[in-house]
Amino acid sequence: MLLDCQNRLSFVGRSTAHSFMHHIRNTIEKHDGPSEFTADSNWSGLPERLPVTPRMQSFLPPSTTTSLIEFYFNHVRSFIDIVNPEAVSLTLYRFQNNPNEVQGPDRCIFYLVLAVALALDPGDSAHSPSPEFKHQLFAIAEGLAHPTRTFEKSQHHDDVLWPLQALALMSFFMLSVSMRNTAYEYCGKSHHICMQTNEANKGSGRAVRVAYALGIHRGHESEINQFPANEELRVLRRNVWRSLFVLDRFLAASLGRPFAISDNEYSESSFRPPNRPSSPNKVSKRDMLDPPIDACKMIGHIVNNIYSCDKVAIEVPNQMLGYLEAHPSFQNNEFFTTSDLMPTVSQIHIHLLGFYTNILLCRPFFLLSFMGTNASDGIETQINRLSERCVSQSLQAVEMVKRGFHANLLCHSDPLALYVLFEAALVLLSSTYADIYAREEHLSLVKDAMFILKTWYTSSPYAGQFASKLDLFRQDVEHQKQVKATRQASRRQAHKVKREPMTTYEPSQYRSPFHPMPRDSLVSPRDSRRGSATANHAMVKQEADGY
Repeated sequence: MLLDCQNRLSFVGRSTAHSFMHHIRNTIEKHDGPSEFTADSNWSGLPERLPVTPRMQSFLPPSTTTSLIEFYFNHVRSFIDIVNPEAVSLTLYRFQNNPNEVQGPDRCIFYLVLAVALALDPGDSAHSPSPEFKHQLFAIAEGLAHPTRTFEKSQHHDDVLWPLQALALMSFFMLSVSMRNTAYEYCGKSHHICMQTNEANKGSGRAVRVAYALGIHRGHESEINQFPANEELRVLRRNVWRSLFVLDRFLAASLGRPFAISDNEYSESSFRPPNRPSSPNKVSKRDMLDPPIDACKMIGHIVNNIYSCDKVAIEVPNQMLGYLEAHPSFQNNEFFTTSDLMPTVSQIHIHLLGFYTNILLCRPFFLLSFMGTNASDGIETQINRLSERCVSQSLQAVEMVKRGFHANLLCHSDPLALYVLFEAALVLLSSTYADIYAREEHLSLVKDAMFILKTWYTSSPYAGQFASKLDLFRQDVEHQKQVKATRQASRRQAHKVKREPMTTYEPSQYRSPFHPMPRDSLVSPRDSRRGSATANHAMVKQEADGY
């Protein structure tokens, strides 16, 4: 239980960074005493309030609108694929030539696409629209997609796909403007936490419900003969559902909330795009969502089988780790061994989801090492492997974001990169503090992550908060390193002083009190609480206070 933004106790699931940091802070405070970092209990985030937006006076110039639409499809289709580029381009043409003829559904989707693009790329402040403009677009689109005008009034399934597209876009927009709780409500279930939104939001949390009503979650079972007749529409229906699944898994895991889409409610066929006529002149992009779907399926298994359990058989994470290590889409060695090979935005998103899934899987076992939990020799070896994987994946995640940032691919806050960068930096700081597979470059990478987060602050208030949290932790880590260096110097000096007068004693009468620690020890010399092997040899018991 942690304090929320209104100073109320609120339950936070184990899969969140908040829960991880709660245990890190408690362990540090017990061992080294209080500090500014351990005393900082406000990990609940920021209040989520929609700004009061004035009436839109003028629209964007045609060139700006075109570039924003191009930016949208270049930056989001590897995470969500909700609208067809051809349909948006047609709406743009109609909007520029005769805006009064653009129908409400097309206008709603069009405005939301532009709002998301503006949230991800504010542009040059001298030539870009005001920061409120994206919220103005969102407010108009939300009014067009009000429940009394859409699903409840529709008579045909084909007509109600666009409200589902709109709800998914609204969820992604809220995620892009650092309002994850609000995004979660549009996507899945309603949990009024840190929420102060307008009256229209009372219809939130409808996306999964609408998708269930359409039967999209059952795949081909709900697609009777010649319904829908348009093959492109069938593909779009599947992609909207797949995008909704990715949003649900990522939002629920990062917030510690229940999944809106249960594993026993959907058909596997719903995640496979229906067969479409092959065209030698056109490359289908429907498979771009396959790696995110695979990662989010694994996220669901991790949360349900590790974070939701008090005891975990060590074979469970080992099997999951084997799957992730063998998955071809999450192999990223070429980006770190070849300096001139720069990943695209789509590749960055795919790999960041892979990094996040690996970190989520291995972090509970890394935390066991950090807290000095006893384990039998056989279990400890496997915990070591998972801990090392957690650290190495965190390091590569920071490196990936750095390369994207310096290549101007992530020059503004990206919702996926923002959260994964923070999670990875926390692991690197924890690794350095406890000397768990720590490397010299960890602190410099954390400083780079803090610099990127501070740069993103103009487009995401959470980026500044994350940077300040990391800075407090970094100060404790550097202080710990100084204390450790001083102690080691004192011990070396004391050892030298004691050795000279003892040369007259028989060797059998003297034994050094210093026992060298193995170089790859999980727990630092400061944390010598490992005793007898008390853990169950077949099960790893997670900490009672959270993990």
